[in-house]
Amino acid sequence: MKILPDAIRTNCSSCNEIQRKGAKKITNHLIKNKRSWWDELEAKYDPEGIFRKKYESELKNEGFEV
Repeated sequence: MKILPDAIRTNCSSCNEIQRKGAKKITNHLIKNKRSWWDELEAKYDPEGIFRKKYESELKNEGFEV
């Protein structure tokens, strides 16, 4: 989990395309199917909601309730 905060902060700028797609797939799965897990991660890594605001429009465009 050491790379998760950096990936969130930088929009996965150090990730290759496969890693980026995998991260998106996992994020989508957690939001849709394991919301309580997603909420825990968000509370730990984004307690001020800074990154939630940053990615909110992207998630809404993909049909997610944020």
